[in-house]
Amino acid sequence: MSPQARLGRTLYAVPNYGAPSGVCIAELDEGLRAGSVTHRITGEPFDLPTTPASHGCRLYVVNSQNDEPPGKPPYTVSAIHDPICERSENR
Repeated sequence: MSPQARLGRTLYAVPNYGAPSGVCIAELDEGLRAGSVTHRITGEPFDLPTTPASHGCRLYVVNSQNDEPPGKPPYTVSAIHDPICERSENR
């Protein structure tokens, strides 16, 4: 299962394997059981993203430390503009 966060009917998910590194954003149906991907954000500044979070008009994505020994910094979080924010503000 992909790490994910949900805000209302918007789902932010980080695909783990077999997909480009990044975040997928989906709009869910009223029952929150199905949805469609509306945005895929890939490439820079992600480095093996693991967990998303949304706050205001920003997405914060924790980058993996899986290829480093435990406790070895740097620990990084990528902060990017949330493309859903613009759509919500224009309603």
